[in-house]
Amino acid sequence: MNAVARLFARDGRSAPPEAECYELVLPADRVTLVSVPAPETNLRAFQQNLAYALEDRLLSPVDTLHVAVGPLIDGAQTALVVEREYLDSKLAELRVAGIHPVAAYPETLLLPWQEERWSVAIVGKGAIARTGICGGGWMDAVESAAPPALLAAAMDEARREGKTPMAVDVYVAEVCAAPDMEGWSAELGVPVTLAGQWLADAARLEPAVNMLQGTYAAPMDPATRKKLRRAVWSAAAVWTLVTLAAGGYWAALAYETSQLQKEINGAFREAFPGAGVVDAPLQMRRKLDELKRFSGAVDAPGGFMSLMNIVGPKLGKDAKIERLSYREQTLELELKLPGKAEADALLKALSAEAKVTERISDAVEGGHFISLTVGEP
Repeated sequence: MNAVARLFARDGRSAPPEAECYELVLPADRVTLVSVPAPETNLRAFQQNLAYALEDRLLSPVDTLHVAVGPLIDGAQTALVVEREYLDSKLAELRVAGIHPVAAYPETLLLPWQEERWSVAIVGKGAIARTGICGGGWMDAVESAAPPALLAAAMDEARREGKTPMAVDVYVAEVCAAPDMEGWSAELGVPVTLAGQWLADAARLEPAVNMLQGTYAAPMDPATRKKLRRAVWSAAAVWTLVTLAAGGYWAALAYETSQLQKEINGAFREAFPGAGVVDAPLQMRRKLDELKRFSGAVDAPGGFMSLMNIVGPKLGKDAKIERLSYREQTLELELKLPGKAEADALLKALSAEAKVTERISDAVEGGHFISLTVGEP
């Protein structure tokens, strides 16, 4: 028994081959391949209402047609259109025989296609042409000396759009005669070559655009449903294990974070007894900054370096520092200067930029002694 059997709707055979599943091939003259520019946004909604977007390109009312969504190609949305009445009748015939196709394809897409090459199959009194990934269709009245008018028109349109193919490959059914290749080449303006015999049964379907979409979608067979159910249960089990593992990991991290926070809070209380704890790391940084400012370790207003930047430039070369200390944002100085005039000048210069308190000012042997404190104004 074959895994997949291909049924041709045009054959009307009464005894199809036995197979696990069936694919229905619809005649090229029954399926219209069209395309329309696709929007840059809301593509899903556009595809759901594709029939109405194609309304002005179709001859029949859209409610009598089944429009299958094809691939998106170079910004254009392709579609495969067939009359509902015809498709319903063919599916009903197969159901009577106990056959429920899993897919349906247009005969046009059985033709081989390559980039910049078109394919034509001579079948009976007509021909099937494939002009793109999802382009082409049926052409009537094929003559030996000249290509079908529709093929010539398609070639002219491709030439205007700058998409002229490099060649056209022609396949011929067993009961048909090959056309005049030179005549076709001269008419189309591109090389036309005989590619071989057309064997639809053996043709590869690429890409496979299944037209059984929407209300025509084939139900899932029991075997596939069973496999899918097994896959879903496996995925659910894996997801559960991953969730539990992730939950355990995050729980461990939360516990470690809690313990670390307790240690930080304990260290803060030990360093600063009596202080309330709200955000220990932030409070610790602020306390350290406060201690640094208090000790003069940072160049901030009232800091040691800030006050020395005020005092240093005012001391002359004859000034002798007897003692210097810093505490509580205050600089204490004991200086020996050449005379009282220099001491008064220093006090005046420092008072212009800082808060200066004169503690002692007295004449001593060899000069004048002065003791003072300097702070921020």
